[in-house]
Amino acid sequence: MIVTQTTPSWEKTVSKLIAIAWLDNEFYQHFANNAAQVLREAGVAIEEFADVTVNHNPTEVPGLWPAAENTYKLCLPPCPTDLVDEKLFANQEKAPLCVLTTASCASLCCC
Repeated sequence: MIVTQTTPSWEKTVSKLIAIAWLDNEFYQHFANNAAQVLREAGVAIEEFADVTVNHNPTEVPGLWPAAENTYKLCLPPCPTDLVDEKLFANQEKAPLCVLTTASCASLCCC
């Protein structure tokens, strides 16, 4: 996988985007339909020529994985039924959910 951010940084960003998607169905659809764009807007340096395919399989581990040359797989399963807001916001003081710097963040801001 070729990304220019350090591994912990982009992994944390992808995790936060997935959490936001689980909280907001409209954002979930936007993320699923425009994964590469959303990842780039959030600061994950996906190459312009790379493709991001989205997998909604509920048994897959959520995250961004290398798939093939110039291709990434975003595992974006539906929100787990046992997930409650307290679990999503448990470490917010250490790592707030907001990762988007565009206008689309305003309706999703959890800060």
